Amino acid sequence: MIPPNFYKVIKDFIQDIVTTFPELPLTPDLRAIRESEIEPRSDALNQSYTVVYEHVLHEFPLRFFDILYEKTELFQESRTLLPGIDFKVLWNDNITEKTKSVIWKYLKLILLMILGGEGEHSKLFENINMDDMKEKLNETMNDIHSFFDKDSIPDPEEMKDHLNGLMSGKIGSLAKEIAEESIGNLDDPKTADDAFKNMFSNPTQMVGLMHNIGDKIDKKIKSGDLKESELMEEAMDMLGKMKDMPGMKHFEQMFNKFGGKMDFNAMASQLNSKMGQSKMKERLQAKLKKKQAEAVPVVNPEIKKKIKKKKKNKNNIHDPVLDKRPNDTSE
Repeated sequence: MIPPNFYKVIKDFIQDIVTTFPELPLTPDLRAIRESEIEPRSDALNQSYTVVYEHVLHEFPLRFFDILYEKTELFQESRTLLPGIDFKVLWNDNITEKTKSVIWKYLKLILLMILGGEGEHSKLFENINMDDMKEKLNETMNDIHSFFDKDSIPDPEEMKDHLNGLMSGKIGSLAKEIAEESIGNLDDPKTADDAFKNMFSNPTQMVGLMHNIGDKIDKKIKSGDLKESELMEEAMDMLGKMKDMPGMKHFEQMFNKFGGKMDFNAMASQLNSKMGQSKMKERLQAKLKKKQAEAVPVVNPEIKKKIKKKKKNKNNIHDPVLDKRPNDTSE
């Protein structure tokens, strides 16, 4: 099934390509998509969208990591990421950095839509180049082997102290709680191992876990069990501990193998900014609560008693018409 947003994104992408490369010939399907409105779609236009979608569904997973990490090596060979369009030719046609950035955004957007819209994720990931994956894993395992070389292995007690420090706070407790809810008993190796295998074979489970983490934190903050600013402060502290953790330099190198980055300074800067925003938000909420509390009139206990007594006496007053007392001889 074609994701709903695919229609607009692919039409915009084709239009932007033609604007930049006006002489570029288009296949009949791409031309039909470009020249037609998104809605309503005729059967012929739907067929054109289907042809393009099935094409990207086959091509994009093959270059999953290249697109995700914006590797320019992707365009060193012919790549028809859209029907009839060789992106190697486009990329090497003296285009500006801005145009390259726009192309990457479109490619990643389409890739994410495929991941979100394709039901059979296991089949989708069968298209990933397993030789590339194997090569990267081998490099990583070699790095791990050198990391645990006798000359570079960190002191076990020092490592233990660092890990205990990371897991002793609210974030550590929350992480364990969420992990046990999602995975099961962490002390049971078989349960944890099976859960992780399932998670990596089905990416939607990983996405679901991330949603659960976000929901759990949001609920705890709204209920008052956690303060957002406290979480930010603790995260800053954890970041400092991780930076000084024995062997962390080796892990940074391993992340770089997969195209990732561990920029502690950038992370600290972002956390510091978020922490300031959280504290300001909490101060404003506290002021609002104080104003609301001050707006409620406070009644003196003695006055409260007198009001209560007056009400009681008022209730004891007899109606002269409805309540005729036995000793009343006025008639």
